Amino acid sequence: MIQDWSTLRNEVLKSHPEIAPTRRYPIQALWFFVFCALIVGLSTLVIQVLPQSGWLAFALSLILGATYGSFALYAHELLHGSILKNSWVTHVMGFFGFLVVGLSPEIWLTWHNRVHHFNTNKSGIDPDSFGLWEDFKKYPMIDFVLKRSPGSGHWLSWVYLPLNFSNQTITVTWYLMWKGDPKYYFTANKALVVFETLLTYVFWGALLAWVGWKAWILIYIVPLLMTNVIGSSYILVQHLLCPLTDKNDPLENTLGVTTLPFLDRIHFRFSHHVEHHFFPEMNHVELPQLRKLLMADYPNRYRCMSHLRALTLLLTTPRVYQDQATLWDPYSKKVFDVSALGRS
Repeated sequence: MIQDWSTLRNEVLKSHPEIAPTRRYPIQALWFFVFCALIVGLSTLVIQVLPQSGWLAFALSLILGATYGSFALYAHELLHGSILKNSWVTHVMGFFGFLVVGLSPEIWLTWHNRVHHFNTNKSGIDPDSFGLWEDFKKYPMIDFVLKRSPGSGHWLSWVYLPLNFSNQTITVTWYLMWKGDPKYYFTANKALVVFETLLTYVFWGALLAWVGWKAWILIYIVPLLMTNVIGSSYILVQHLLCPLTDKNDPLENTLGVTTLPFLDRIHFRFSHHVEHHFFPEMNHVELPQLRKLLMADYPNRYRCMSHLRALTLLLTTPRVYQDQATLWDPYSKKVFDVSALGRS
């Protein structure tokens, strides 16, 4: 039975009073300075090494990309208020965490914290979902979007992950914020969003002029593509392989994944996505224990699978929905039922 998010939260809190979803971990603010130091250091190394060894510079660029990917996931957690109370300080820190993808923290707070979390997998509303075909076909360029979406079989689909989050950022910033339903996007300060977004463009443009195009590719373009892959490899499988819902039920519309322990740590437990949608304000260190509780309390409803299997399914199944639980390709007519996916 599908339940409302607030009902489920209260149910869990009543059953497990030891849970402390609002406990903050201010010591984790130090990670911000670690990431900044690593990024500056690695970027400098790439520039210095490039004239002597292009391959070594490229290898360092990949490490830089992995660092940026973790930094973006850290910014996600930071802007949920689980490290420090949300303020202008966390806003500025979030700006640097999202700098590589050109994302304004101001639009992120509306897009992700408010629209996505309160309307997860709700067709026509959640900006992270393709939704029902009837809703999706109202958007511009639908043929191009579907051809490049994972699972379409088109060659463009293989560049979807490296470009997805940047593309989504552009779509929300320059289209949905202006032409989307005002009742969902009114909380964003448009002037601030534009200022922050243009500031990222100016920064990367100035860096190009300063270091030259060869170094710029290695300290910006390669890390940007890697950040997209890292973020999208989680974001896309955690909702696009679940049913659409009118009631916001994280046991129905969200999938957890299991991954390597090392990756889980440096990605701030982003794999624990069902738990995150129960308590977005909960710090990542609390999520493994919550997963155990949810799996024990809802053994027939909890959705989870290996990250590798989820990615394989993402790349081999359609993206729009024929109905609430059926993925459908409007061209090939291929269908895929997700109603029980990830459940034991």
